[in-house]
Amino acid sequence: MEKAEAALEEATRMAAGEYRALASDAQRLGQRVERYRAGVVTPAQQRVQAALAGYRSNQVQLMTLFEARHAEVEVQRKLLTLQRDLAKAQAQLAFKPIPGGAQ
Repeated sequence: MEKAEAALEEATRMAAGEYRALASDAQRLGQRVERYRAGVVTPAQQRVQAALAGYRSNQVQLMTLFEARHAEVEVQRKLLTLQRDLAKAQAQLAFKPIPGGAQ
């Protein structure tokens, strides 16, 4: 009986550790998405708007606008990758039972 209790206790400790690690990963990814959005996505969108305004007023060549837009698309692609990773972590968390909790 003691052996079974010890095994259960060890399994519970391991599950709790896995849950904490997943929760930490999800929180870290959420923060990373927000930092990336504020620090990279927003400036890329602003560059596109500036290039568009410059092009409309004949101050900037069309190629400059295309380059800014291409950079913005790449930034958006990276953001989607980060958001996908966050969603995967959140899904794993949602379907992982909370150790010691009601099931």
